Amino acid sequence: MKQIFISALLSLALMGGCGGQPSSSLPSASRSENAPAPQSLASAAEETLPASLSETSAPVVPEPAPAENTAKQMVVQNGERTMVFALNDSAAANALYEQLPLELEVENFSSNEKIFYPPDKLDCADAPIAEGGEGVLAYYEPWGDVVMFYGDFSSGSGLYGLGEAVSGAEHIPNLSGILQITAGPAETGSAAPKQEEREGDTENTMKIQVGNETLYAELTDNSSAQALKELLAQGPLTIQMSDYGDMEKVGPIGQSLPRNDRQITTGPGDIILYQGSSLVIYYDINSWNFTPIGKIGDATREALLDVLGSGNVSVTFSLGE
Repeated sequence: MKQIFISALLSLALMGGCGGQPSSSLPSASRSENAPAPQSLASAAEETLPASLSETSAPVVPEPAPAENTAKQMVVQNGERTMVFALNDSAAANALYEQLPLELEVENFSSNEKIFYPPDKLDCADAPIAEGGEGVLAYYEPWGDVVMFYGDFSSGSGLYGLGEAVSGAEHIPNLSGILQITAGPAETGSAAPKQEEREGDTENTMKIQVGNETLYAELTDNSSAQALKELLAQGPLTIQMSDYGDMEKVGPIGQSLPRNDRQITTGPGDIILYQGSSLVIYYDINSWNFTPIGKIGDATREALLDVLGSGNVSVTFSLGE
């Protein structure tokens, strides 16, 4: 009996030792309502980083004020035609600008340019070589002429860029006679005088009579043209003229006039003093050392030949009426 009782006690003791929780265990994570939930990386970042860029006030960078256009411009007027050239910042372009205003005769050269000669040479030390085509304004240093291109050209030594046309480049092929060249930009209402106003100004106009046809030429501003004006003031001058080289009519004046020869290229309508003693009316292109006398406006080879005809012709020159 004692033996059974002791066995029972031993069994109860063993059951008590195995039925409870372990006395030493890692503490479990608490899930009480008051304990905060563990934060994710994203939610933690939301608390430590500032608001989104869309919610922050980024610094405002003010837009730069538009740059003032300080480029120098040159305005060329020829009758009703107006061209505006933007000049570059070279010493040559600045030197040309400083000579304005000018009133000069425009001349043809080759088949892609019109030229004029400023009174003073230009310093091309820092000028760029001219490149491009229609509308380019250039300076040919060996001859001292300013070139307005109306077609493609080849760059070469001695041909320097002065600027380019910003308006009116389409008029360059039709330029003739006298150019009024001023500093730009052109002012509203300052365009060339109206046709009726020009018709009334005959001070520099020469009348050319061929049979029943009448042509008018604008005289060049030089001592040669002035001497011819003084001669015509004494009365009309009739010259027997003949063709030469399929490009001109030429005839003797009967006396000598002052010469202002320079290298030029003629075109239809150019009136030239040759060797101081002959007048020439050109109806085609020629390059030589001549003295310009005047220009028949808007003349073409065909129109002049219709008036002058072929062979010898009697031409009467007089002052405009």
